[in-house]
Amino acid sequence: MDTTNKKDKVTKKPTTMKKSILFLYLIVFISCGSNQNKKKEEVGNTPSNSAMVDTNAKADLDVSGIYEFVYPYNTQNNNENHYIALKHDGDSMEGWYYGTSDEFDQAREGYLPGYFVAKMTALAIKSDSIFFKLSTGYNKCYVRPVAVGYVTPSLILETNEIWNPNDEEYLLEYSGDLTKSEITLMVNGTTRVYKKRKNTFTLDTNNFE
Repeated sequence: MDTTNKKDKVTKKPTTMKKSILFLYLIVFISCGSNQNKKKEEVGNTPSNSAMVDTNAKADLDVSGIYEFVYPYNTQNNNENHYIALKHDGDSMEGWYYGTSDEFDQAREGYLPGYFVAKMTALAIKSDSIFFKLSTGYNKCYVRPVAVGYVTPSLILETNEIWNPNDEEYLLEYSGDLTKSEITLMVNGTTRVYKKRKNTFTLDTNNFE
């Protein structure tokens, strides 16, 4: 019987097992490290919510209220000031715009403008900016300025009348800067600054009486 070969076999077996175990440990270690790196990459690629401030998260800036743009060519008998009114509705924000027909009837000459109030659509208020759209037109304007606060046509028509029966409509878009005290819009190449006049806005009542 060859005892030398037998001893060699017995000696080599544990060595092979040790190598196999070390190899398995190495695979597990590399796999864990790869997973950790993957997790770090996933966390690093996750968008930061802090930079995405939408309308619903805007309460801390206290933007609710009424902002006024003073028209530079007012006369004693004709006030053409514009107003932006913002109001919280639960967790969201609503807005209305009080303006004149000059927003879409820019070639007006020799006659007085019409006055409208329109609810904002696509309203987006972010960290320091505002964007909204308005749908208005000739037959949505009134002969006299609409008291800031009134938005219901039937109530407005109790003391006012339609400016022009033309049913042509216009979709207007506005965007600009926003702070706690003012809103700045660029309209038809002109900068308008709307100063905050009131911190609250109440519907269907004159907010300046």
